[in-house]
Amino acid sequence: WCALNGLPVGEEAPDMGPVKAAFTAYLDSYPEGRYVAMAEYTLAEIRFNEGEYDQAYERFVRLEARFPDTEAAVRAQQFIPRLLEAIAFREYGPVAEVLNAALEAEDDDQLRQLIPQLEAVWDRYPQTGSGVGAKINVGVCYQNLRQWQAAVQTFDAIIAAGEGGNEQVTTHVMSFSQRRREMIARRHL
Repeated sequence: WCALNGLPVGEEAPDMGPVKAAFTAYLDSYPEGRYVAMAEYTLAEIRFNEGEYDQAYERFVRLEARFPDTEAAVRAQQFIPRLLEAIAFREYGPVAEVLNAALEAEDDDQLRQLIPQLEAVWDRYPQTGSGVGAKINVGVCYQNLRQWQAAVQTFDAIIAAGEGGNEQVTTHVMSFSQRRREMIARRHL
């Protein structure tokens, strides 16, 4: 932690190399040491701040498994949802950009190609805002493709997820999905 305290104040992106080296050296020298859990947490957090989300996630998960009854594990559990959102958005963001262009251009072929990519984000990250956004956009794609039954099934899946306790399916998302579902069923089924 002395290495962290030695970082220049106010520097946007300080070189974390020496800090990572110091914590790694501590872990190598004292694998059963008193501060191992917190050192692991700090290294995971540094990885997150450097945009190395997958490595951060792996470290947090290992930390939880190895030291479940520590403050570091509790902090890791609190951090993981934010980390999963960052990982999910990294996947979803570029797909959403292509989706917006395809909707603007009314490009049905592109919409068809995007559905499996959006479904993959939902399948991997259903407990994130990006995952829920991806699933909503699957419904929007089906609606724009006039595949009414598939659109209704998609909005039903979102509603079921919300009713099942998925906290990322907010009241706004529920309302949007219910309105879309009801409108499609009323007009097209």
